[in-house]
Amino acid sequence: NRLRAALSSSLSRAFPGCLVIVRVEWAPSVKKSRGTLGAQLALTTSSGATIGADFLDGSKRPHIEALCTKLVAALKERHTRAGGGVDDQTADQLALCMAFASGPSRLRLPKPSCRHLETVMHFASRFTGATYKLEGEGESVVLTCTPKT
Repeated sequence: NRLRAALSSSLSRAFPGCLVIVRVEWAPSVKKSRGTLGAQLALTTSSGATIGADFLDGSKRPHIEALCTKLVAALKERHTRAGGGVDDQTADQLALCMAFASGPSRLRLPKPSCRHLETVMHFASRFTGATYKLEGEGESVVLTCTPKT
C-alpha cells in the first residue's frame, strides 16, 4: 500500500489533470525473506493518449522512493515518445483489436522498442486475414490495419 500511495502521489504531481491507474502486487518467493514487487501503471492524458509502464523488483528491500522516481521518469519518457497516441506496449494489445474493427484503423505510436508488435501483426493477419502496414513518420510510426471484409 505504501508503494501504491507513493506512486499515485508522484504521478499526480508529474502529470496533473491526467487519469492515473496504479496496480501493485507482491509475489512472495519460496525463500521467505525475498519476493518480487511489481507495478503496472496506465496514464490517460487530457488529449486521450494512453501510456503505460511497468516494472519488477526482486530485491530484499525495495526502496519505494527510488522505484517511484524510476517509474515516473519511464512514464515521462514514454509519454514524450508516444507523440499523442499510445506507447508501444499498449499498441501491441490494440493491434489485435484493430483486426476486428468494422473498417480501417490508424494508430500513432513511438518506434517499437521490441518485436511484440510484429508478432501480433503476423498472427492476427494469419488468423483474421487483416492486413497491417507500419509507416515511419519522424520519431513515431503509424500502424494501419484493414480488416478482411
